[in-house]
Amino acid sequence: MNLSFFNTTNLFDAATNLFQQLGIKLNSNTAEPLPVKDLLKQHFKDNDTFKTIGKTYFIGIIYNTVFQATGMFDVNYSYKEALQQGDKNYDGLMLFALELGKHPSRTEISDLTRTFNRISQKMPVALVLKYKTGKEVCFSIAISERFKYKQNWRQGEKAGKVIILRDIHSETTHAGHQRILLDLVKPVGVNYFDQLHQHWLQVLDVNILNKKFFQDLANWYFWAMKNVSFPDDLEKKKEVRNATNLIRLITRVVFIWFIKEKSLVPFELFDSTYLNKILKDFNKNKKSQNYYHAILQNLFFGTLNQKMDERKFAKEGDININQEEYGVKNLFRYTNLFNISEKEAMQLFKNVPFLNGGLFDCLDKPNDAGKIIYVDGFSRNPDKQASVPDYIFFGEEREVDLTEDYDPSAKRPIVKKVKGLVDILESYKFTVAENTPIEEEIALDPELLGKVFENLLASYNPETQTTARKQTGSFYTPREIVNYMVDESLIEYLKQTILSEPIEKLKLGDKQTDMFGNKARKGQLKLEASVKPNRWKVKEDSFEKNLRQLFSYENIQPFTNLLDIKELTEAINNSKILDPACGSGAYPMGILHKMVHLLQKLDPENIHWKALQRQKAIEETEAAFEIGDKEERGKRLAEINDVFENNASDYGRKLYLIENCIYVIDIQPIAVQISKLRFFISLIIDQNKQATKENYGIRSLPNLETKFVAANTLIGLDKPAQTLLRNPKIEENETELKELRHKYFTANTRKEKLQYQKQDKKLRQEIAKMLESDGWQTAVAKQIVAFDPYDQNTFANWFDPEWMFGLTTGFDIVIGNPPYKVESKTDQIKYKSYSTINCGDLYAYFFEKSIKGLIKPNGALSFITASLFIKGLKFESLRVFLEQNIKLIALEVQGDKVFENVQMPTAVLIGTKSNKKTNDWTFENFIPNNDIIKSIESNSKALSQICDVMRGFEIGRDQLTEKGEVKFITGSDVVKWGIKKFSYISKKIENDYKKNEDCFKGERILIREKGSDLTVLYLKAKLYCNRSLYSIKVRDKKYSSKYIAALLNSSLFQFYYQSRFKSETDLFPKIRITQVNQLPIRYTDFQNRIDLIVDYILSLKDDGLDSSFFERLIDAMVYELYLPEEIKAGGAEVLKYLSNLPELKEGPHEKNLKTIEKVYKELSDPGHPISAALLKLLSIEEVNIIEGRKRNELSQEKNEQ
Repeated sequence: MNLSFFNTTNLFDAATNLFQQLGIKLNSNTAEPLPVKDLLKQHFKDNDTFKTIGKTYFIGIIYNTVFQATGMFDVNYSYKEALQQGDKNYDGLMLFALELGKHPSRTEISDLTRTFNRISQKMPVALVLKYKTGKEVCFSIAISERFKYKQNWRQGEKAGKVIILRDIHSETTHAGHQRILLDLVKPVGVNYFDQLHQHWLQVLDVNILNKKFFQDLANWYFWAMKNVSFPDDLEKKKEVRNATNLIRLITRVVFIWFIKEKSLVPFELFDSTYLNKILKDFNKNKKSQNYYHAILQNLFFGTLNQKMDERKFAKEGDININQEEYGVKNLFRYTNLFNISEKEAMQLFKNVPFLNGGLFDCLDKPNDAGKIIYVDGFSRNPDKQASVPDYIFFGEEREVDLTEDYDPSAKRPIVKKVKGLVDILESYKFTVAENTPIEEEIALDPELLGKVFENLLASYNPETQTTARKQTGSFYTPREIVNYMVDESLIEYLKQTILSEPIEKLKLGDKQTDMFGNKARKGQLKLEASVKPNRWKVKEDSFEKNLRQLFSYENIQPFTNLLDIKELTEAINNSKILDPACGSGAYPMGILHKMVHLLQKLDPENIHWKALQRQKAIEETEAAFEIGDKEERGKRLAEINDVFENNASDYGRKLYLIENCIYVIDIQPIAVQISKLRFFISLIIDQNKQATKENYGIRSLPNLETKFVAANTLIGLDKPAQTLLRNPKIEENETELKELRHKYFTANTRKEKLQYQKQDKKLRQEIAKMLESDGWQTAVAKQIVAFDPYDQNTFANWFDPEWMFGLTTGFDIVIGNPPYKVESKTDQIKYKSYSTINCGDLYAYFFEKSIKGLIKPNGALSFITASLFIKGLKFESLRVFLEQNIKLIALEVQGDKVFENVQMPTAVLIGTKSNKKTNDWTFENFIPNNDIIKSIESNSKALSQICDVMRGFEIGRDQLTEKGEVKFITGSDVVKWGIKKFSYISKKIENDYKKNEDCFKGERILIREKGSDLTVLYLKAKLYCNRSLYSIKVRDKKYSSKYIAALLNSSLFQFYYQSRFKSETDLFPKIRITQVNQLPIRYTDFQNRIDLIVDYILSLKDDGLDSSFFERLIDAMVYELYLPEEIKAGGAEVLKYLSNLPELKEGPHEKNLKTIEKVYKELSDPGHPISAALLKLLSIEEVNIIEGRKRNELSQEKNEQ
């Protein structure tokens, strides 16, 4: 699509031409610019954004009449006529074009769009914005979602999320923008606005864009896995080694791609034409791999991880010749791979700033013996190099067979189109700012990284590998759910913090606290005296309402009292928040963004936030300052000033939130690295390149190794009980270790980082020796020594917040999406100390660990997990634990559509750490109609107390035949009260199972395993079945098999099963044997009457006749047994009228059918009490509830069919 007309024509004509190319003829008859102040009236804002508006044009409305235009009787509108249409109709779009005097930010575009939407009462407004970026003319298209409503007096409040297609270059249009614009073209057959609107929403859906990108990247990943190799010093399994290294490679390249958007990396490094000139044998053949070595590895390790004035090529020669630089991994290598001189090669990377941050640390590191363990393969020794060919970055699109990767059992080959990684990235538009609930740019934002890598990790992890590869679906928690969980947990934390303390406090000074012997004790709370009572304590509802306004994206800051603002800002600064299984970092990022949002509203000028950081620095350097070392304090304070004065205002917010508040753990080092990557991008976007400043004004990224840790959260240190005689030297060393790791956070030279790492190791060794002397086990002391937070290749098989983070009081919030992995019996041994051990699922252990070992008293827990724990039988111990240990805030069952294409029933649980005395809830509160459930269960015995429940043969379908010697049934052969068809097995197979023959003969009940409803069959004849059927034999002779079958086939039992046991998913539903064992069976002396009705039903079924009347009668009898008071009150009793039912006799079948027919005519007669009782059933509330649910489900099933 040629867009150069934006350079050569006025904006009215350019915008009209644009829509013409989209297949839409616009209809404005007002080609002259309109005064923007007159258009917006009271909505015009007197700020820089609105002042830069130049010419403003009304360019038309897209309305149903546009699609019927013929050219002869086209309707053109003036602005006023269009406004009249806009005040009457939702279905349309009013269009304006604006010239701006500066390049607008995304938020400024959003603000303009919302403001223009206020001039139209109903019809939404879209903007075309023209401006310059550098020397080139660009434009953006902004459309606002709308919410329909009828309150005309609320004019202008319709706008929802603003969707922006931003910075479209008119001359050098990006391929990603070209593709989107072409997709926006009106399809053939679109004749109404609503059709066009739906089409545009799909094209402009960033989720669809993300899916397409992930599919392209996943195809590339599986293809590349077969074409790369990495050193095997650390990981011997090729698939694991290639997977982790490829994912790490993608993280690094995609990070660079994002910072390329900030012009921090030259485009030429990804231009194949240019690379062909400067590299030898670039992409020449399948063996060519100079791009990865000469460009990417030098960019990763020698540029981004090396200060600008210290960059150079490592000297040639082995260790004997070059001892000083041998093994130094942040010096350039591979001069022999360039077509240009060493000096010219240096120039390629000259203008790239040093970033630090650990992401580009080369992972080739010496072990304790001094031998270098190669992981990245940044070496001139060919035997230790990684092999990553040029063609996986650049090259023509090709078709590759990925059947083995996606689904080895597929009947047809799975062939996918694949192109080079750089070619994939070039075909999409990226934006460095993450989208928010109210602003969404149609481009790939940093959150995409989380989605992509969560899926790649799922494809790599053994427990999710098969599902992830077949479905290429999302294992990433949707942003909406992350936002909800983040908001609710932060609100709960702020309520707990603010409402539990006086709003105004007097802090006693250091001299006063030192009088109590506290000078040497670091991290102690200041002594405080209450000055004024907490005014919010008596207005808790108002406080929460204000908090929710503060959290919203409305332009309202409800806290106007300075003390409130300071208290809330301080509470944010003091918070300690942990994600114990971070995955790709969705929750820590959600926390960061929301806390930045709160600080933006509370403290827009960063006055209080900066003061808190200065005060913290002064307190932390107090000991050094008092002994005359003033340099450390001066350095810290100067650093704080630089952070706030020379960067965007959000940079200082983010940096100190990361430093003070956010902690991350995952057992996978690669997941931790991905999380760090997202935080690095978030920090880098708030820095601006300044050519005259050192490192172009870009602050080096923090080292997050001591905040983002690879460890097993569930396994703690086996620490002895604290004693009063503890060696005080241990505490001094612990404090020194904590301070050292804090300093490491901002260390930005290789020398400085290595120095801190050596000091860290020495301190760990000293502490371990003292701990052993203090009574600690040697093995535990060795664990502390072995924990090296700076080693990005490994994880600790334990976690302890004190030793890893220096925290002794616990976390204020623990939030996340813990793994849903069912542990084997062998693996469970590791968790034998957990009270929830029998749950056998990791997320149960994460609940217990978080509450018992991580969260401080009254701290908040917020997890999304599989919802099976709410009803599942094996999760009884988890339910008891949660009921006894948390105060519930919310339990939201989300169903099985949360993780796209992964049908796992999920629930969000939010609560605060408490105890049973203060808790007044149980999980039964969340079972609908629990009062009816309790009535059904009362005076009943579990079926397992009366019957034996067994499974059928373990026999495969390949052993079944359509004809044969011995009849056989499977679950699919069975329907309610009957058998659809038979299969057969051979005599030989029957003989193999002779020893279990008793299971398959005599009176018994069969229940089908597969399905979400109880499907029950009564049998007496000898008949074999497989494991898809449960066989129930009555053990207690007081109960008859027919009676049990009648109960289980009744509407009441269907209701009971659905309410008590059914999970929130329709994916492979199963009836569990443990659930069958718990079904409540009530004894009655009327069993013989029910048995006779069962005989009638079985006889009718044998002849294929309708038995619905008698099945309804069974329902009525069962209702009377289990809900006697309700049935009696409703006048619907039946049992007392069934005392004289005739038995069916041996002999001619026709005679029995006549007997049944006679009974039917008698009981169904409108004058008979039974007929009247059956009618009265539906007037009973409990029956309506039971059968209303059943009818709804049957109706739904019918609709789905």
